[in-house]
Amino acid sequence: MYKILIVEDEITVRENIAEILHSFQYEVLSARDGKDALVKLSSFQPDLILSDIMMPEMDGYSFYNECKNNPKLEDIPFIFLTAKSQIKDIRTGMASGAEDYITKPFRANDLLNSIAVRIEKKEKSRLRLDKIKDSIAKYIPHELRTPLISILGFSDLVLSEGDTLSREEIIDMVSRINRAGRRLHSLVEKFIIFSDLQLRLYDSNELTQIRNRISANFHDSIKMIVTEKGAYFNRNDDIELELEPVNLKGDDFYTETIVREIVENAFKFSEQGTEVKVSGKFENGFYILKVKDSGIGFSKEIIDKIDSFTQFNKASLQQTGLGLGLQLSKKIAVLLDGKIEILSGIDASTEVVISLPTV
Repeated sequence: MYKILIVEDEITVRENIAEILHSFQYEVLSARDGKDALVKLSSFQPDLILSDIMMPEMDGYSFYNECKNNPKLEDIPFIFLTAKSQIKDIRTGMASGAEDYITKPFRANDLLNSIAVRIEKKEKSRLRLDKIKDSIAKYIPHELRTPLISILGFSDLVLSEGDTLSREEIIDMVSRINRAGRRLHSLVEKFIIFSDLQLRLYDSNELTQIRNRISANFHDSIKMIVTEKGAYFNRNDDIELELEPVNLKGDDFYTETIVREIVENAFKFSEQGTEVKVSGKFENGFYILKVKDSGIGFSKEIIDKIDSFTQFNKASLQQTGLGLGLQLSKKIAVLLDGKIEILSGIDASTEVVISLPTV
């Protein structure tokens, strides 16, 4: 049973709303104003708050701000109720961050529909968060443990057997430690970026600022990233570059991250000695960047199921990593007002097509 808090100073309106919600199996608690509501929220955690705006003691806007500044209450969906119908008041309510705005008098169906939509949205977010938590619990311990075992194992050998090891053996072990450390660092960075994106994608002001920045001479950044990744995988002889010069819309950090993740996957999922082609050209206001490898390929079913913390064919391929790179890239593409398309098939080449807006 979903719980709803009604915050309304007019007792008749408050009781009518409570009666309607009770008849549709909602658990309801009422408060006479924002101040009274905050007291009741100390022992009642609702799934949604219905709040009037013009109230004594503490009005709806002040009450809303108090809730959003409280970590325990900030995620509760908020619907404003008001007798005012002027455009100015509606804009003020929505600008403050409320999920919806209903003008009194209202029809019961309008109220119920609005509540159902907001609760369904919250429930989907909760399910998605639970899925991510389950995935993290399942995959992260293993993925972090693997490089840590290499770091601790080889460093212990160097410390305990250093006097008997040759210079070449020590250099080899230190190189393995360095490689494992870089892998661990990459995993942690991906987690941080992923969490950051979850917040920025729902902040319209952040989106506008990021999309209004300029990533100048982006083709040079692509060349640098491809060369860097080619060297890491010992694949520079496999690279083919065909890039038109470009200035992109969007923050450098995100435009470079999306390229870095896609190029890394191209090298990771293809054999040394096979070509990795990176090309870029203008097309209808977008820069179309294509990264194509001659690797194992992926079925349409797998491509359709791309999700956070999912590793492609992990059991059979024994690939390292969380499979988070492509999901990060998809989210960054949305952040930059672009898109990503994957063209592939089993035992066929894979081509990732990234479309990003140009200046």
